[in-house]
Order: sequence, then structure tokens, then C-alpha cells
Amino acid sequence: MPRKSAIANSSANDSAVYTSCLTISKMRLAVKLGYEKEERRARQPVEVDIQFFFPTLIEASFKDKGDFICYDKISHLVEKLCTKKEFRLIEFLGTEIYRAVRAVTAPEIKIAVKPTKCQVPIEFILGGASYAYSDLPPFSWVAPH
Repeated sequence: MPRKSAIANSSANDSAVYTSCLTISKMRLAVKLGYEKEERRARQPVEVDIQFFFPTLIEASFKDKGDFICYDKISHLVEKLCTKKEFRLIEFLGTEIYRAVRAVTAPEIKIAVKPTKCQVPIEFILGGASYAYSDLPPFSWVAPH
């Protein structure tokens, strides 16, 4: 059941086909992120995308009051994590977000996370910098744009 907490290790079959996906897109958070202390001094916009992949249609697909993933709960969990401390690396931030979300998600549901630092201190990088992590096998998922 998607709403129930689960342990961090997935026991689902990695060769399973994941037929449906729920995406939380562009949570915009103010994060102290940057390798140098000066860069971390002020909070910077970071957008976080999270995808949940299901091996079967979830109950909410065919029952309007079925089990579901509460994106209010997930988004507040991620917001709390991102605003309570400083991060030097986008890779570490992404992995920490993954761990927090994985801890409250049923093991049969696979997760992909992608934080994007919206602005980087390099004048010719216009789209920021991002890092994507998933517990699905490589190339079996696509990170949101």
C-alpha cells in the first residue's frame, strides 16, 4: 500500500515492468547549496522532481478514494530536509532526498529524484545544474525535464 511506511531496502523484483508513474514536479525550495562557504551564505532556488514508479496500477487509478501517495506529506518532508542544513554538492542533496523519500515509501514502488540548482555561478550555464538518482535499473526511467 503506497501510504504505509517501509524499510529502505526494496525487495521488489528489479526486472519488473513499471507501468505507471506519479510525478511531483518542480518543488521550488530555498536551499543553502554550494561548494564554497560564500555560495552557501544565501539560500538559492532549487527545483526538485520526484517520480514514483508502480509495478501495477495503483488503487487510486480505479478508485477515487483508493490508496495513494500523499504529495503534501512528501513535499513537506523534502522541504524540511532541504531547509534545515547546508549542502555542498547537488549529488549529496539528491541522495539525501532519495533516502528520505525511500524511507516512507513502500518497497515495491521505485523512486527517481532530480534536484536542479536553478542558477550556478558560471555565466554561460543558463539551465542550472542537476543530478538524478533512481533505484530502477539504468536507462529504465527518464528524469523529468
